[in-house]
Order: sequence, then C-alpha cells, then structure tokens
Amino acid sequence: ARANRPVTLCGEIAGDTRFTRLLIAMGLTDLSMHPALLLEVRELVNTLDRSALRKHAPALLRATDRASVRRVLARLEDAP
Repeated sequence: ARANRPVTLCGEIAGDTRFTRLLIAMGLTDLSMHPALLLEVRELVNTLDRSALRKHAPALLRATDRASVRRVLARLEDAP
C-alpha cells in the first residue's frame, strides 16, 4: 500500500481458509480463487478483526523456521 502497488494473491492458498488469517495478517486484501471457494472465504473474512491480525505481521516476518510460523499461526487461530 505504501508503494501504491496493488498485490493480488492468486492460487490455491487464497481459497484455503486454513490460511485466510495468515494472509490477512500479512496485509493481503485481494485474493483470487476458484468461485466455489469464495463464499466460505468471504464468510470467514467478514468475522475477522483485521487490525488485530495485522499486529501479528512482525512476528510472522521474523519467523525463521516452520515451528516459529506454526506458533504464530496458532495465535492467529485465537485472534478474532
């Protein structure tokens, strides 16, 4: 956003609700997915507190291994 460049994520991860909180935490707002997945992802996104998730972005960026990422993801699951 600061660079005034749109970023869209396209692919299977965009439509996988296991990763929706992660993607929102990282600041992604444009997700491209198969239409069959849209409703489920949209319903989840509408329940999330984006600002609360964004607070986890620095920890995600500092994560250096899978275990670190999993720990942050576990905290995201508890986030509203």
